[in-house]
Amino acid sequence: MSLRTRLALVFIAATLLPLAATVWLTTLLLDRSLKLSPVDQLSELSLSLQKTGREYYEQACRQLKADALAGRISPVPTPDSAKEFLASDDLERFSLVGDGGGTLLYLIKAPGGVRAWQRPLDIRMQDLSRQYRQARRTVSDLGGLRRGFFLTWDLLAAGIWLIALTLVWLVATRFSRPILKLTEALKGWLTGISAFACRTKEPTKSVWPPKRSIARPLTSNRAATGSLT
Repeated sequence: MSLRTRLALVFIAATLLPLAATVWLTTLLLDRSLKLSPVDQLSELSLSLQKTGREYYEQACRQLKADALAGRISPVPTPDSAKEFLASDDLERFSLVGDGGGTLLYLIKAPGGVRAWQRPLDIRMQDLSRQYRQARRTVSDLGGLRRGFFLTWDLLAAGIWLIALTLVWLVATRFSRPILKLTEALKGWLTGISAFACRTKEPTKSVWPPKRSIARPLTSNRAATGSLT
């Protein structure tokens, strides 16, 4: 494993865990702070408004139907929308008419055609529905903004860490090359010294006793024998 790779691994091991902990803690704190904003309150308020409006509308429909069938209120002239209702398969229908949906209309099929009753409402239901849609649209937009904020924060932290890792890699590459060259040179120098030391310690070959020293005693011995003869 090269020096550059070791430095990169050391940087990753030393910074990855603290970076993850920092990002997690910061995201948690930001999420809690954003939950204190009016966005969640607006979301809860809009849902409560939807539930209240639906319950009020259903209660108004039941009350109008009961009063109409019991004869407590008088029928009204058949509106133009009765033609569409007469052509449908529905036996009865409730609809909102008037300015802003402030009047509840009840239609029922009868042997002679269509009978209609209506009653004004205390709440303009169409205006209420429009306000609810606007509130939900605002909540959706702000929710997308929150998700985009967290995504941007995560990408920013990851980008800074990757830039730092790249700088460590480049610096390690720049400084590791001379070190590698110096290491190779030292290895070559040590190899040469070792080879030279091995040659100087090698023993010299010699013959003992020398041939000439053996030959001379033999000659002298022959001369001594001749003189004795």
